Amino acid sequence: MRKSLLVESRKDTFLANVLKHASTQSVSIRQNQVFDYCGFEFTLDTRCKWDWHLQSANFGGDLKSTFAESQKQFEEAIDFFDWDRSRAWYMDVIGSDRDFIYAISKKNCKVFKYFIQRGDKTYEKGKEKYLDLAFKYWQLIV
Repeated sequence: MRKSLLVESRKDTFLANVLKHASTQSVSIRQNQVFDYCGFEFTLDTRCKWDWHLQSANFGGDLKSTFAESQKQFEEAIDFFDWDRSRAWYMDVIGSDRDFIYAISKKNCKVFKYFIQRGDKTYEKGKEKYLDLAFKYWQLIV
């Protein structure tokens, strides 16, 4: 997996910079984060553990392995495995406007990438998913 990333980073300057500058396995915590679920406000203490975190740029990303053999299959996996939910969550915990996912195929060792911007379709769908889950969790703890 590491070898595939290093080979890809020779032609992908963004990935090369991530590998060079990002903190790995760093934790972000936000206490009393406010959520709005269908007009109902509630708060939760939140946290996330980054695969890659570029703190000075206030964003980060995730590294996945996948059975996808094409970019299209990889993008379908983002929804199927709810990776959009986790990325929107991470973005909101730190207040980031962007995020990314890199994935390495278990079948052909291809490296896929996907960028997410606050407000885009992937972010909005992921946020909808995490708000539903966060509200259910909040109901359990109150």
